[in-house]
Amino acid sequence: MSLVLEALKKLDREKGRDERGFVVMAAAPWPTRAARRWPAWAALGIATAGAVAAVLALRTTPAPAALPAAPAAVVTPRPAATVVATMAPPIPAPARRETRAAAPSPLAPRPAEPELRLQAISERDGQPIAIINDHLVRVGDEVDGLRVLAIRGAEVDVEVHGRRTTLRF
Repeated sequence: MSLVLEALKKLDREKGRDERGFVVMAAAPWPTRAARRWPAWAALGIATAGAVAAVLALRTTPAPAALPAAPAAVVTPRPAATVVATMAPPIPAPARRETRAAAPSPLAPRPAEPELRLQAISERDGQPIAIINDHLVRVGDEVDGLRVLAIRGAEVDVEVHGRRTTLRF
């Protein structure tokens, strides 16, 4: 009978305690080999490189034709002069004269005008803007010898070397 009483007392003591869990151990499956993903990454890299190369090829402009080379000058050596050291006072340098650039002759050929390409017209902060030859410009801006006079819905008035031109899409 004392064994029964001991068992009942033990049950009363364990009533207030939390149940303890138990561990189930089982065999784990062998790990499987991961799928090969490098071919997909390689294809993506090749496609990206091709796209970048295409964009660069479209953005580059052809180089201007090279001018014919001038014939090389023939230099003949001069006989060496004998130098004699003297204690003469130094000779002052001549005073420099200011020179003005000569005005271009009306018969002289004009510099070649750059090719102008209107790419976009939009509005920023309530002011019209345009993209001309990959440059963002506003009215009054000067870029590469080009001065923006007006920007309208589908055209831009510019001045290049004193000549007024209208760029359209």
